[in-house]
Amino acid sequence: MKKVVISVLFIVLLTSAFACLAMLNRDSNDNNYPREAYNMNPDTSKKVVGSKILNQVMDIPIFKKLDEYLNYTDLIIIGKVITPGTTKMIDFPFQEGTEVIDKKTGKPMQMSTSESQIEVERIIYGKNPGKIITLSQLGPAGSDNGETKVRNGDRMLFLLRQGRQNKNLYYSAAAEDTMFIIDENDRVTSLSDNITVAKYDGLKLSTLEADLKAALKNVKK
Repeated sequence: MKKVVISVLFIVLLTSAFACLAMLNRDSNDNNYPREAYNMNPDTSKKVVGSKILNQVMDIPIFKKLDEYLNYTDLIIIGKVITPGTTKMIDFPFQEGTEVIDKKTGKPMQMSTSESQIEVERIIYGKNPGKIITLSQLGPAGSDNGETKVRNGDRMLFLLRQGRQNKNLYYSAAAEDTMFIIDENDRVTSLSDNITVAKYDGLKLSTLEADLKAALKNVKK
């Protein structure tokens, strides 16, 4: 009798052990599985946040939840920057459909932007934009003034808004806040020092994706 009891107990313990291992190996996208702890003390000392220069001329909103970014987002993708930036001149300001007239010349004032080609790897949200899209960023190519520029060769996650007049152009939904570099271990680093997104620095891509998908359910109904 004792041998039978011991055998049954051993089987129960063995089953429990396998169950624990299965839980540990679960994909972190499973909503029932505890997520990684957020990085509430990220090292942002080496980050260059180029859009901060705009604070001198306008009030830049600081978002405190992912949901808020999604109100300005048409497309979320993982993609790779495949070209260096190219400087383009556009009418000031960069929002399409508006212009500011230079009183001296009578012509629209111009400003510089940087355009880079992004190869789409995977779509998380939005309509299929095709294999390659053009990202337009504020400020000249090769300079982080206006907006921190993406770097050729970087694999990234982007929250983007589509151009209203030129549908082939895309812009970061909220400058540096909505761009994340993905390293070779599938861990992310935000280009921003805003804790709302910088708290994902060093975390798995799957953690950020899971939070985005949860936020999308609240916003994009």
